[in-house]
Amino acid sequence: MQLESSADVTAASDQHAIVTDEDNAAAEQRQKTINRQMAQFAKMLTLSIVYSANIGGTATLTGTATNLIIADAANKSVNIGIIGISFGSK
Repeated sequence: MQLESSADVTAASDQHAIVTDEDNAAAEQRQKTINRQMAQFAKMLTLSIVYSANIGGTATLTGTATNLIIADAANKSVNIGIIGISFGSK
């Protein structure tokens, strides 16, 4: 059995530390990429909910008061029957 010199042990230890540092740097880079992608996904999801809520609120008859007024005016002038909902008896 051959004994290693302290210089060989130190060189091997330094080489292992370099590999470990490179692995840590790669792992940190992967984690930064994942965090950035999750932040982008969160923004996309939030914006899609906001846009769909705006479109849904505007498109429904009772979404805005203007929709009810225009639908009632169209129903009275053209009698096309846009309003199928009654909030009272006729």
